[in-house]
Amino acid sequence: MADLVEIAELGRAGDGIAEAATGRTYVPFTLPGETVEIEPGRTLRRTYTADEYGWLQVVVIPWAEVFVGGESIGQTPMPKVKAAVGEHMLALRRPEVPEKRQAVVVKKGETTLVRVTLQGVSG
Repeated sequence: MADLVEIAELGRAGDGIAEAATGRTYVPFTLPGETVEIEPGRTLRRTYTADEYGWLQVVVIPWAEVFVGGESIGQTPMPKVKAAVGEHMLALRRPEVPEKRQAVVVKKGETTLVRVTLQGVSG
Protein backbone atom coordinates (compact mmCIF):
# COMPACT_ATOMS: atom_id res chain seq x y z
CA MET A 1 0.00 0.00 0.00
CA ALA A 2 1.34 3.46 -0.92
CA ASP A 3 1.74 6.46 1.37
CA LEU A 4 0.42 9.75 0.07
CA VAL A 5 2.61 12.53 1.51
CA GLU A 6 2.90 16.28 1.10
CA ILE A 7 6.29 17.88 0.65
CA ALA A 8 6.73 19.96 3.80
CA GLU A 9 10.01 21.77 3.16
CA LEU A 10 12.87 22.20 0.75
CA GLY A 11 16.23 20.62 1.61
CA ARG A 12 19.63 22.25 1.07
CA ALA A 13 20.26 20.20 -2.07
CA GLY A 14 16.95 21.30 -3.58
CA ASP A 15 15.10 18.08 -2.78
CA GLY A 16 11.67 18.23 -1.21
CA ILE A 17 11.36 16.74 2.28
CA ALA A 18 8.25 14.87 3.43
CA GLU A 19 7.34 13.15 6.69
CA ALA A 20 6.30 9.63 5.62
CA ALA A 21 5.32 6.65 7.76
CA THR A 22 8.91 5.45 7.40
CA GLY A 23 10.37 8.80 8.53
CA ARG A 24 11.82 11.84 6.76
CA THR A 25 11.90 11.18 3.05
CA TYR A 26 13.87 13.21 0.50
CA VAL A 27 12.08 13.47 -2.83
CA PRO A 28 14.16 14.83 -5.75
CA PHE A 29 12.77 17.66 -7.88
CA THR A 30 9.74 18.46 -5.73
CA LEU A 31 8.53 21.65 -4.10
CA PRO A 32 6.80 22.40 -0.79
CA GLY A 33 3.04 21.86 -1.11
CA GLU A 34 3.39 19.18 -3.79
CA THR A 35 1.85 15.76 -3.09
CA VAL A 36 3.67 12.53 -3.98
CA GLU A 37 2.84 8.87 -3.59
CA ILE A 38 5.51 6.63 -2.08
CA GLU A 39 5.01 2.95 -2.84
CA PRO A 40 6.70 0.03 -1.08
CA GLY A 41 10.34 -0.12 -2.04
CA ARG A 42 10.47 3.71 -2.26
CA THR A 43 9.05 4.02 -5.78
CA LEU A 44 7.74 7.56 -6.16
CA ARG A 45 4.73 8.59 -8.17
CA ARG A 46 3.92 12.30 -8.40
CA THR A 47 0.33 13.50 -8.49
CA TYR A 48 0.82 16.83 -10.29
CA THR A 49 0.02 17.55 -13.92
CA ALA A 50 2.12 19.45 -16.47
CA ASP A 51 -0.40 22.31 -16.31
CA GLU A 52 0.51 23.05 -12.68
CA TYR A 53 4.26 23.26 -13.16
CA GLY A 54 6.98 24.36 -15.50
CA TRP A 55 10.74 24.00 -15.35
CA LEU A 56 13.51 26.38 -14.38
CA GLN A 57 16.98 26.00 -15.89
CA VAL A 58 19.60 28.25 -14.29
CA VAL A 59 23.04 28.62 -15.88
CA VAL A 60 25.58 30.81 -14.06
CA ILE A 61 29.11 31.51 -15.26
CA PRO A 62 31.34 30.67 -13.46
CA TRP A 63 28.99 29.32 -10.70
CA ALA A 64 26.67 30.40 -7.87
CA GLU A 65 24.32 29.02 -5.24
CA VAL A 66 20.75 29.49 -6.47
CA PHE A 67 17.87 30.54 -4.22
CA VAL A 68 14.20 30.66 -5.21
CA GLY A 69 11.91 32.53 -2.85
CA GLY A 70 14.68 32.55 -0.23
CA GLU A 71 15.23 28.75 -0.30
CA SER A 72 18.41 27.21 -1.73
CA ILE A 73 17.78 24.88 -4.65
CA GLY A 74 21.44 24.03 -5.20
CA GLN A 75 24.67 25.17 -6.79
CA THR A 76 25.31 25.51 -10.49
CA PRO A 77 25.93 23.63 -12.64
CA MET A 78 22.63 21.92 -11.88
CA PRO A 79 19.86 20.14 -13.75
CA LYS A 80 16.64 21.96 -14.53
CA VAL A 81 14.20 21.95 -11.61
CA LYS A 82 10.44 21.82 -11.47
CA ALA A 83 8.84 25.09 -10.39
CA ALA A 84 5.31 26.25 -9.73
CA VAL A 85 3.75 28.38 -12.45
CA GLY A 86 4.07 32.11 -11.79
CA GLU A 87 6.65 34.72 -10.87
CA HIS A 88 9.62 33.80 -8.70
CA MET A 89 12.51 35.84 -7.33
CA LEU A 90 15.92 34.24 -7.90
CA ALA A 91 18.97 35.13 -5.86
CA LEU A 92 22.41 34.07 -7.05
CA ARG A 93 25.04 34.04 -4.31
CA ARG A 94 28.80 33.69 -4.35
CA PRO A 95 31.09 34.68 -1.47
CA GLU A 96 33.22 37.25 -3.29
CA VAL A 97 30.52 39.16 -5.23
CA PRO A 98 27.30 41.00 -4.36
CA GLU A 99 24.12 38.95 -4.54
CA LYS A 100 22.43 39.08 -7.96
CA ARG A 101 18.61 39.08 -7.88
CA GLN A 102 16.36 38.47 -10.84
CA ALA A 103 12.61 37.97 -11.26
CA VAL A 104 11.57 35.11 -13.56
CA VAL A 105 8.20 33.91 -14.81
CA VAL A 106 7.58 30.16 -15.13
CA LYS A 107 4.86 29.16 -17.60
CA LYS A 108 2.95 25.90 -17.44
CA GLY A 109 4.65 23.00 -19.17
CA GLU A 110 7.56 25.18 -20.38
CA THR A 111 11.23 25.54 -19.44
CA THR A 112 12.34 29.01 -18.41
CA LEU A 113 16.06 29.51 -19.05
CA VAL A 114 18.01 31.98 -16.92
CA ARG A 115 21.59 32.62 -18.08
CA VAL A 116 23.83 34.91 -15.99
CA THR A 117 27.52 35.76 -16.15
CA LEU A 118 28.83 37.11 -12.85
CA GLN A 119 31.27 39.92 -13.49
CA GLY A 120 34.57 40.29 -11.65
CA VAL A 121 35.09 36.64 -10.70
CA SER A 122 36.93 33.70 -12.19
CA GLY A 123 36.30 29.95 -11.91
